Amino acid sequence: MKRLAFVFALIVAGLTVSNSAYAWFFFFIPGSATRAVADAFTGAKGNICVKEGTQAGQILTSGNGNTAKVLSLSGTSSICRNPALPIRAELEFTYNFSSKAGIDLSDDFQPGTITDLERFNGWLLKATSKSTRNHGIQISATTKKANLDIETMANNMERTILNNQKLKDVASARMEKRTINGMPAVRFEISGTLSGIFGQRITYQYTIMEGDNEVVVVDVYAPVEYMESNRQELQKVAERVSGLRSADRVASPPVVALPIQPAITIQTPTTPPAVSVGDQPTGSPALPVSPATTAPPNESVSVTTPSNSLLSNTEISANKLRELNKLYKEGILNQQEYEAKKQEVLKGM
Repeated sequence: MKRLAFVFALIVAGLTVSNSAYAWFFFFIPGSATRAVADAFTGAKGNICVKEGTQAGQILTSGNGNTAKVLSLSGTSSICRNPALPIRAELEFTYNFSSKAGIDLSDDFQPGTITDLERFNGWLLKATSKSTRNHGIQISATTKKANLDIETMANNMERTILNNQKLKDVASARMEKRTINGMPAVRFEISGTLSGIFGQRITYQYTIMEGDNEVVVVDVYAPVEYMESNRQELQKVAERVSGLRSADRVASPPVVALPIQPAITIQTPTTPPAVSVGDQPTGSPALPVSPATTAPPNESVSVTTPSNSLLSNTEISANKLRELNKLYKEGILNQQEYEAKKQEVLKGM
């Protein structure tokens, strides 16, 4: 109540500070603050938007087996701007799928925070360049489906992005088949102008790679001019993805990926093909199109660097435990995540 009184005092002060018609003072109250005030009165909870007909207690399941329990519904809300998802909801997420994918990030990239909803939808990594504005990398993953090939996924993703209202003057190009690290891949680019008065023209380079049991999507985005000048180098980002195996090499023993520098473990699970959950704005100019728009999703990704060395199971497990301990101390993993990962490693010793 003290906080509410303070906020309203600010509003009153802004209206009464002067009787002069030429000396008004206006106070700007951030949307989060005004929403907190409104929520205090209405009891509304949650920042996720779901479709009409969703019920409290309902379990929503993503394609990779991640689940979200609907704890409460607060009716239609102004924060839900997608007409298909008009209901504000509070969800409790559970993540059950873990991706094997990892990538060696250069020092120029700073990993960002993955929201619960993004993890549910298959996001593994969001990283932005420290030196180049509107340049970054996003990686998502999904379990491999027998009835969905990567070419169909690429076509579905392309259509989704072309219809995205955050971009203007959108154009696609360079759809091509490739082989990356022994795995089938499809790559395409989409360029568009970000909405807003000072919207910059951005190129999004999507690479879809098919492993033995999962599909990984690597989105590298940058201003059009930067992409034109550095296209070949930016295409190599997908080649740095490790931990995946080609379907025709499943029978061979996997190569152990050793961290050359401290590993970053980013937990991000699956995406919902049959579940309508969405609309959480991100600060990145990239278009968050996860494999869920084409197939199901994924969970946790170890961002590591590959090595040609092979270690014993005990040494491998010891290294993993040291990595986990470091990530826990740095706050990247919480207590529950740390204990769960620790038990997985110990069982494999």
